[in-house]
Amino acid sequence: MLTERAERLKKERIDPSVDNMLKITGEGRKAALDLRLVDPAAEPEQETKIDLAVSRIVNIWKETRDTRSTQLVFSDLSTPDPERFNVYDDVRTKLVRAGIPAGEIAFIHDAETDTAKKLLFDGACCWARPRRWARA
Repeated sequence: MLTERAERLKKERIDPSVDNMLKITGEGRKAALDLRLVDPAAEPEQETKIDLAVSRIVNIWKETRDTRSTQLVFSDLSTPDPERFNVYDDVRTKLVRAGIPAGEIAFIHDAETDTAKKLLFDGACCWARPRRWARA
């Protein structure tokens, strides 16, 4: 489908607000991460990159649980959205299912103010304190 769109751009004059190579490559990057980012009805037939990342996160968490280490994980291809599939909800669900307590998982999007973001990062740097952070 993406290659067909790219070929169509070469052959036809298409308004860039309708379709363009930037949109096509962006959707290609999303599809490579998880097809549900471009087609919410899709069901992955195999392990996704998200599954591989979750597996690695869980393994590191298990290996460092006694030292209460912190992991920072970034995704630039999705934002939390309860109305559609997104990487954040998928990762959280899979981490909790793997045994990581939900209270030990936080997203920067949860911190709505600069003060809340600072509290989140302070907590990530100093897990000797309780792992919960307050909205400010």
